[in-house]
Amino acid sequence: IKDLFDEDTFPLEIRSRFTDSLKTAELRVTLTEGLEFIGADYGRDDTGKAIFLGTIDTEKQFASLSLVRDAQAKVQSGDEVLATLTIRVKGVALGMSEGS
Repeated sequence: IKDLFDEDTFPLEIRSRFTDSLKTAELRVTLTEGLEFIGADYGRDDTGKAIFLGTIDTEKQFASLSLVRDAQAKVQSGDEVLATLTIRVKGVALGMSEGS
């Protein structure tokens, strides 16, 4: 566990835990006040090639993802990264206070 301070950034990986690989995915992510989305990227295989194609729209505290598996992407199952969203802390400190 790490305290986060104003302007700190961190990645949020969205993973599939299904035993079969997904062909499509529709996701909506909402952040609490004090956090905002600043970037997004598709999940990638071990060669760096994007596994999914589609749209990732982020607007401050909301993200909408519509993903379709690239027909040529290597099929993985069980623990596949669908997308990675980059989040920034805005105007607050999040974490445990000193002395806790």
